[in-house]
Amino acid sequence: MGKINLTDEDFRILSECINDQTEVPEDLLLKLSPGFFEKLRQAGKFDYKELDKYKIPTIEYAGKRPESVILAQAAITGGAAPLQIIRSFANGKNGDWKNLILQGDNLQFLKTCYLNQDPLIKGKVKGKVKLICIDPPFATKSDFGGKEGERSYSDKVDTAEFIEGLRERLIYCNY
Repeated sequence: MGKINLTDEDFRILSECINDQTEVPEDLLLKLSPGFFEKLRQAGKFDYKELDKYKIPTIEYAGKRPESVILAQAAITGGAAPLQIIRSFANGKNGDWKNLILQGDNLQFLKTCYLNQDPLIKGKVKGKVKLICIDPPFATKSDFGGKEGERSYSDKVDTAEFIEGLRERLIYCNY
């Protein structure tokens, strides 16, 4: 989750590997994508020599940010606005909720879950979610409002910005 820190020597080695079409040394791969390799290790599946057997599809586009940058942004910005509870369902123990229906920006909620600091959800959501409804925008290039004419949201993003917005949400869903 930390910042990717590469030295001048790391950049030189990486450039050589790319130009010579050779494998990038494992220690440099760990610096480039720490979250990916840590997850493989935790799952007991990490074998560097076997990685070339796995075809990991990627989409490259302008504005694509590293996963570590996306996750760090939540910590830097401090998460989200207070959660707006629409309905809660108690499980009968001290009136604590078992399920919640919340209203708000899904990205802000995902950041709040990732940080696991909000008193309402701390220790109750992270790693325990069974269903996530993201309801992404559909690139309609329109603004939407409520019944009273108030502005609800804008759906004007498309192309790479649209893909990055979806990807950001999926990264937070994974944690």
